Amino acid sequence: MKSFNINKNKLILIVNCFWAIPLVFLFRFINQFNKINIIKIRSDRFGHFAPDGAEQVAKFQIKTKKIIFYVFDWYICNHQWAKMLSKKLPVYNVLRPVYFWNEYIPGGKEISKPAADKVSRDINLLFTRYNVRLPFEQKDQNKAINWLKDKGWTEGEPFYCVLIRDNAYLNTSLNFKNIDWEYHNYRNSNIESFYQAINWLTEQGVWVVRMGKVMKSPLTIKNNKVIDFPFEKNTSDLLDVWLFANCNGCISTGTGPDLLTGIYGNSILFLNYLPLFQIRSDLSSITYPKKLIWEKYDKPFTIDEYIFDRRLHTNSYKSDEIKIIDMTEYEILNATKEFYYFNLQKKSNKIIRTHEQKLFWNKILLANKKFNSSSHNKIHPESNISKTWLNNLKTNDQN
Repeated sequence: MKSFNINKNKLILIVNCFWAIPLVFLFRFINQFNKINIIKIRSDRFGHFAPDGAEQVAKFQIKTKKIIFYVFDWYICNHQWAKMLSKKLPVYNVLRPVYFWNEYIPGGKEISKPAADKVSRDINLLFTRYNVRLPFEQKDQNKAINWLKDKGWTEGEPFYCVLIRDNAYLNTSLNFKNIDWEYHNYRNSNIESFYQAINWLTEQGVWVVRMGKVMKSPLTIKNNKVIDFPFEKNTSDLLDVWLFANCNGCISTGTGPDLLTGIYGNSILFLNYLPLFQIRSDLSSITYPKKLIWEKYDKPFTIDEYIFDRRLHTNSYKSDEIKIIDMTEYEILNATKEFYYFNLQKKSNKIIRTHEQKLFWNKILLANKKFNSSSHNKIHPESNISKTWLNNLKTNDQN
């Protein structure tokens, strides 16, 4: 199917070249007098589509004399988010062939631009300075609220989204059919290890919506305040966006759609997160990584080793004889409690960055400079490494 889509897209480009190529040269002529940009927002993966789209919404609010058009990829992972972006930005997907031919024909670099040059991160904290919280139409708002009410939820009750990564979505998506995703299996987690934390949250009066378009297996929890979204009927792209955008907090292992929670100003708890160097410094969040141990010496990583670890392939950990250990149920529960009380402090405007947090971020910025990386620039005032994790690391060092 993917090869069919590729061939189909090539056919579209060839068929449309008779008008697209002349338009390329017209745009280049106009660009000499009035700058023109065609910006492509990557839409095949939500981890790019959400932050790249929001970043362009922020930048579009900055006054400029440029003529700007936007296009999405041929594949759109979420049509609700695409619809909402299209209401805020001048999106003209009809110009996809123009974007392609302008890149293909030498001399068009000034016009065709990607939405994010290197990283899909808000490294300049534009989300805190510009309104990037795209509004929902009233009919969509009502539809989402009624869907939740049908599950027993009462409007005004807090709810958290929980998104625990496995390979089911990527392995079953036709758009990624020919890609072997085992290279980052180290990012997967077992949903059952989150059950204690989920039940604890419901005891605090918080509803929990387990998210994901496609997941390997349903929850086995018997709890009236828990909704297993991937296995519910009448799910939609609208609900996928609305739930993340309107939840009171999100617990995730770092997948993509979870970033919507941060974009809409709420906090995210990243658990079993690797590599730690890629911690989200641009969003209100708490991060707790998996445990890394040198097998040869049976010695856990130091904080500096965590920060300077940039391995992005499961085999890289194996070849370097590094054991990856998921967080235990108890650790997940404690991190969830930390996150829950962090949200209460945030609500009361009582969050203060501790000396330990400052030291951690100084190390991150030092590593960022050493690697000449674009991952970190300005640190969001509510982005934190888990204090529970820091305390556990200290205990290990002392032992």
